Amino acid sequence: MTTTTTSTTPSTDPRIVANAFSAACVKLSHPLVITGIFVDLLTSHFGTPEWIEEPRLRKLVWKPTPDTGILIEPQFRWTPQMANKRPSIIIKRNAWASEPRGIGDDICQGNPLQSPGMEKYLVQWVGSHTIFCTHTTGASAELLGAEVARELGQFAKVYRDKLGFLRVRVTQIGDLSKLEEDQESLVVPVTIGYAFEEKFSIMPQAPRLRSIGLSMTCFPE
Repeated sequence: MTTTTTSTTPSTDPRIVANAFSAACVKLSHPLVITGIFVDLLTSHFGTPEWIEEPRLRKLVWKPTPDTGILIEPQFRWTPQMANKRPSIIIKRNAWASEPRGIGDDICQGNPLQSPGMEKYLVQWVGSHTIFCTHTTGASAELLGAEVARELGQFAKVYRDKLGFLRVRVTQIGDLSKLEEDQESLVVPVTIGYAFEEKFSIMPQAPRLRSIGLSMTCFPE
């Protein structure tokens, strides 16, 4: 069976304007920044009912006020008491791993005569976030999980190009289960993986090792 959904093209979709992040201004290597990106993307999506594909979810309109129809929060801020049995989208960062590039992470860029003594490095980071979609019934949690997965998956290329990721894609829609923090709610986890490069330069001002005493290697009897 083949299903077809229609998405607004990236060139005309107003959400791309609303989320027009500049790769030059976004420090992807900071975990809070990437968590904030997903919060912004999902609050924009659920804050505009006509962007919600599933008709049965269009009443779950996000608002930046206590009477919001759906909570969208990072994991470290969300609590069951805050949700008060309302549907929630909880964004959690998973572990990151670094993947070295080149020999000793060194890279060569530009004319070395323009920056004598400058040491340039590059590290590739690979990580993921899991978005927990919770609701009071299993069917509603499944619908919410599918909506989040479609939104993040369909526009992954746009987010990648705008934000400077090497790659970004939805990697998994997990099993339906009870939410550990609130046994009356059910949850569908959606995991999105990504990779990006961190480049940095070091300008040595003085040989650091000269200031480190070596007596510790020659303990007297």
